[in-house]
Amino acid sequence: MREKLKVNKISQYSNGEGRYLGANTVFLRLAGCNLNGKEEYEKGKLIDVMEVAEQINSYNADRLVIDGGEPLLQQELLILLLTEIEIPYVHIETNGSIVPEGLLVCLVDNFHCFPNLHSTKNDISKRINVDALETIRDANGMFEFLVRTGTDFDEAKKLIKKVGLTQRNISIKNVWLEAY
Repeated sequence: MREKLKVNKISQYSNGEGRYLGANTVFLRLAGCNLNGKEEYEKGKLIDVMEVAEQINSYNADRLVIDGGEPLLQQELLILLLTEIEIPYVHIETNGSIVPEGLLVCLVDNFHCFPNLHSTKNDISKRINVDALETIRDANGMFEFLVRTGTDFDEAKKLIKKVGLTQRNISIKNVWLEAY
């Protein structure tokens, strides 16, 4: 039996953020979330890993961004996928609640972590995994804290200190609760 990823969407366009403005990018949005994510994150179809690799390679892109839901729920299949793609730069967006496996860390150029803070109403034991955050930190990951309340801000400060993050790899954004 062939291995299948649960895929929400595969698309290509010029990325519009930061230093990658205009980069030819493929976005692979995987389905499934281990936290109280938006319902759209659960929707997806099972697609053979090799078919996903062929489609991604057909775009002849410079970057692959993998997000979801939570991509690390499927990290064993991601390892298989990443050994089959021909894109020079791979970026994974994660909530930081699952420890990335060593081989995956070696295959990914950048992790961008959005830790779920208090206002997301997820149980702290599910949303905060210090081992995962430290692994992402050690892989030169970037951390973005989406702060909606004073409690979120206090929690972000504690996590930054506990995990040993620096100004080089963090961003704190004040967002409105309605935006979530």
